[in-house]
Amino acid sequence: MALPPRGILPRPLAAWNSSMLRHALCLSLLWWLAPAQAQDAAPATPEQQAEALVREADSLVTRTLYAQAAQLLSQAYDLTAATPDSPQARSVLNSLANLHYSTGQFALAQNYYQELATLDEAGGDLPALSVSLYNLGHAEASQQDFSDATRHFSRSLELSLQLDDQSGAAYTLKAMAVNLQAQQQPFSALPLLDQSLALFEQLGESLQAAVVKRHLGDVELDLEHPAAAVAYYEAALPALIDNDYSEAILKVYRGLSLANEALGELKRALVFQRAYTDLLQLELNQQNQESTQRLQVELQTRRYADANERLQALGQRQRQELAVKEQLLHMQQLVLLLGGTLLVLALAMLWHARHNARHMHRLANTDALTSLRNRRSVMAAAQREWERAQRFGRPLCCLVFDVDHFKDINDTYGHGSGDTVLKAIARVLQTSLRPSDLIGRIGGEGFLVVATETSQAQGKALAERLRQAVSLIVIPGIRNRQLTVSIGVATREGAASLEQLIHQADQALYEAKAGGRNQVGVHGEVPRGLLFGTTG
Repeated sequence: MALPPRGILPRPLAAWNSSMLRHALCLSLLWWLAPAQAQDAAPATPEQQAEALVREADSLVTRTLYAQAAQLLSQAYDLTAATPDSPQARSVLNSLANLHYSTGQFALAQNYYQELATLDEAGGDLPALSVSLYNLGHAEASQQDFSDATRHFSRSLELSLQLDDQSGAAYTLKAMAVNLQAQQQPFSALPLLDQSLALFEQLGESLQAAVVKRHLGDVELDLEHPAAAVAYYEAALPALIDNDYSEAILKVYRGLSLANEALGELKRALVFQRAYTDLLQLELNQQNQESTQRLQVELQTRRYADANERLQALGQRQRQELAVKEQLLHMQQLVLLLGGTLLVLALAMLWHARHNARHMHRLANTDALTSLRNRRSVMAAAQREWERAQRFGRPLCCLVFDVDHFKDINDTYGHGSGDTVLKAIARVLQTSLRPSDLIGRIGGEGFLVVATETSQAQGKALAERLRQAVSLIVIPGIRNRQLTVSIGVATREGAASLEQLIHQADQALYEAKAGGRNQVGVHGEVPRGLLFGTTG
């Protein structure tokens, strides 16, 4: 969950000097002379803001500006958190899934597609469900989870046939065949590709028909039928070239080279191998050129923005000078001027109060020593994640841990060293966990971590990694002593509420301490120290 951005604290009103008062007087004069302005338009709703952010993010993705797109989609996700069933929330989920899939983060894409499919099925939106299941199958196949991919492709095909969506059926049949190819099952893939080809040709989709022919060539090559493979490849090539489908053309050239080599046509094999190599080099050169051009555009944009800011600053200074001159010409209207000054001061006080309120809100939710969430803030955020995990049936893991022998550290080296230890551990947590994980200090030397989309095995591995990371911390002044932590782990599956989940993790922490400290205890498992009869 994204944290709010850091703000700049306003100066107190007591710090206003005579120069600032003169500027206020000038501004009030300008306000008095200026014509009345129309009222500002009504602010956009969170849903409208989310829609605008999604459109801008999708535009950035088409330009491969993935980092900027991810920031915008994260903001849109927060805006729709209160209405997870709304069309805007689904649009955000879909764009997030596509972004993660495009960047090779298939596990995250799978989670979002699964959440979309759950929402589509609950809402009875069968066309959307068919597409979500199709995308979910692709994400699973990309992780070689072929069994689940086959199951979701089959359900998507069933829905496409039920809805008489021939195009959807054709695409899904092709995906199922490619899934079987990846599992080295060309005989099973062949009839599915034949059906997909027949549908695409019936629909007049020549490009997709050519793509299927390319896959048929691959299958025939796997079945050691090089002559049939050449026939399919050559039939696919014209449409692929007409549509400039470079990725598929590369695979056709490569397949033709291998098939002709198997047929003993070495000259033709060499020709196609050279064509493959030349096209591959051209693609690499084009990618390098596009990257260079994109960097140049970003540089020029930044330069223009800087120049525009300088012009605005110059214009502002000129307007201020003009205001001072006009003030000297209108001293006879001092009463009205003072009234404007009071208005400016009131606005400044309002601005000061709002910024102070934001600052106080930040202080109320942040632990002053470690800069992590405090107990109240992390518990509120954890409750929201618990409710989301319950709603969609997603895994959730809770880690509770504290520093071993922390009182002895305070007594031996002083409370200043103890504070340094806590801050060092907080830094390890911030750098070792995902942005989506919740971290908070819940009192004394105790910390709480709530990890989303994390099973018991993953949570145990995470806890072990954190324990090892803490053991590597070196604190000046206590170099002769290794820092250790004991960690308790529990997962949502065995708890009826967030409070019970944290209680189970706390019990696991107690067992880890009783088992000898410096270890990970998992709720429902016996710590290794207790297993061998060790006492804490």
